This record gives sequence, structure tokens and C-alpha cells, in this order.
Amino acid sequence: MNKTNINNEQNLAYYELQRSGNGRQFTAISETKAIGNNSYVYDDNILFEPASICYYRLRIVDKDAAFKYSEVIQLRNDLNKNFVTVNPNPFKDRLVVTVQSLSADNITLVLTDVSGRQIAREDKSLFAGTNVLSINETDKLTKGIYLLAVIRSNQTQTIKV
Repeated sequence: MNKTNINNEQNLAYYELQRSGNGRQFTAISETKAIGNNSYVYDDNILFEPASICYYRLRIVDKDAAFKYSEVIQLRNDLNKNFVTVNPNPFKDRLVVTVQSLSADNITLVLTDVSGRQIAREDKSLFAGTNVLSINETDKLTKGIYLLAVIRSNQTQTIKV
């Protein structure tokens, strides 16, 4: 059996990046050949990962197929939770809403006062990427606290404005 020296990658064949949603069951997501660099960058599109925490480890494989695992690290994935921002908040004459979307989608913006009375409701179409939208006629609102609910096919986010 060859002994792997990770610092100079002697006898090392490749690194396999693995991801898990629960920290126990890992799936390979990429493989990188060891080229004597000992510094690599891995990209992982976690927008589609439903878990709020992703766990990662490396499977370090020798040329003779022996392997060992790195320590497990965890990264927070809050991207799917908070897909809407409002800026500025508080607003004055215009309520501008920025919505992140992975694909084309339809959303409904519902503005209510704190008692639950609906002030405005607008249906909008989204494209994949960053969408900047505004709610019309907010300049006529009295000063106060309102709730903005952004509703789309698979999630809802409510923001105090």
C-alpha cells in the first residue's frame, strides 16, 4: 500500500468531493485529479439543495485505490429561505422588491397592514435570475408598519416594511 502525503500529493491519484444533507450519507459531486498543486477550488450549486446545512468531505484516493476521508465541514444554505429583499426599508414613495429566482415563475405580492387588511395585491412574472419589481401607489400609504408577503409556487416569504 502506498502512503499518501497530502502536502506534496506524493502517490495521490485524485480528490472526490462529497456532499450530504444530514452529515451521514454522502454523495460524490465532483472529482479532481491530483496534479501536485495541493490547492484546489470546488464549486457546488447548492441552490437546489433542500437542506439548510450542507456537509462536505473529501475522499482522498491513492494511486493504489486506498483512500481516507478528510474532516467533515458544514456550510449554511439560507439561499432558498430568503429569496426576497426590500430596499430601502423603511420606504417612502416607492416599495422596491428584489426577488431571486432559479427559473421562470409567477409570484403574487400581497401588502397588508398589521391588522391583516389587504392594501395591495399584484401578480408578477419572474425570469431566472435577479428580478427588481415595485408595488404601485405605495406613495399614498399612511406612515406605519406593513407586511409584504411574496408568494410563489413552492414557498412564501413575509417581510415587515
